[in-house]
Amino acid sequence: MLDYHLQKLFQKKFYGSRISLEELALVIGIDPQRLYQQIREVNIFLRKKGQPEFRFVDGDIQLPEKINFSWAELKFLTSRYEIIFSEIERQRLIFLYCFLEVENLSVFHFQDFLQVSKNTILADIKKLREYLEENAIQLVYQRKSGFYLSGEELPIRIFARNIVSELLDSDSGYWGLTALQEQLPQNDYLLFRQHLKQAVIEQKLTVVPSRVEEVSHYITLLSGRIAHHRVVFTQEEQELLVGLEAKVAAEKFIACTPAFDYPNEALFLTSLVMTVVEGSIQDASLDYLLQCAHQIIQRIQTFSAIDFRERNQTLLHVFYHLVPSFFRIYFGYHLPNAWTDVVKRQHNELFKLTKIALRPLEKLTRKTIPDILCERTFYDKLNNN
Repeated sequence: MLDYHLQKLFQKKFYGSRISLEELALVIGIDPQRLYQQIREVNIFLRKKGQPEFRFVDGDIQLPEKINFSWAELKFLTSRYEIIFSEIERQRLIFLYCFLEVENLSVFHFQDFLQVSKNTILADIKKLREYLEENAIQLVYQRKSGFYLSGEELPIRIFARNIVSELLDSDSGYWGLTALQEQLPQNDYLLFRQHLKQAVIEQKLTVVPSRVEEVSHYITLLSGRIAHHRVVFTQEEQELLVGLEAKVAAEKFIACTPAFDYPNEALFLTSLVMTVVEGSIQDASLDYLLQCAHQIIQRIQTFSAIDFRERNQTLLHVFYHLVPSFFRIYFGYHLPNAWTDVVKRQHNELFKLTKIALRPLEKLTRKTIPDILCERTFYDKLNNN
């Protein structure tokens, strides 16, 4: 897989040009040696496909006059005809295609994108509709408008965010997600990623790099929809988000990205950021979650007879992970995980104990705690004792 920086390279303005390796690396924002290695990988792919290659001439790079592949194909060095999506991936991609609202979508659009038969698409749409109805979302078709999503905007966006997270968990899903961004009038993934990362850094928020990528992919898809749909928050949701440091980061992002400058979008972006940042004890608006972390540790000690050696360190460790978990659970975001079933089988009693210890969080969110959080807390407990 190519580095995301190389998306800048595959733009028509560069095609046919000759430029030094160092200068091109500077423009793209990547180490020259890394760029050299990645271009060699691209050349192997182009050679196999019988296409003109990049040429290295006296320290310069001569770009082909034309490259007949999409960014998704180049990023994964895999042509669209070599990608096979699972049934669930097809349904997720159909949903996200409708989420974009870039054109009047028909069955043909889905066939062309997913490279499957009309009957397969019709079967996928039927199953997708049944699943969406359970979540109060409708996939509607009208002759003049094509396929589109209907329902409250916040649940639709949360559903789409969860799908993005799931698709990124497989190569084929990631390929499809990348290809979908190219259906937009303008694919600003790199720009959105840069602005989001900068806003988070300026507010001194700690985010796992892979989660920045995840949110960046999502807001790129959202950019195709945001001008036409307003998101609404309850009074309680607004009070939860308005005082957070992440809201300042969201406002800084919007200041650099006018496409997101609509009512309540700063609040929505705040909810997104809070699902991927660690807790900060400097943010007084999160004190209630620090207290919740304290209660969880007390319950773990009470029910398991474990005495943590570094109590303050353990408190902070639980708090750091509790903050994004709280906001994911509260708003209905989730993350895929492949280890939960293993933990439940191998350490079932301790797993149940951890679930009991997380009752304070369950009380705060007024929702059932997902097993993935029990797993993470369980491992935190073992690693800090």
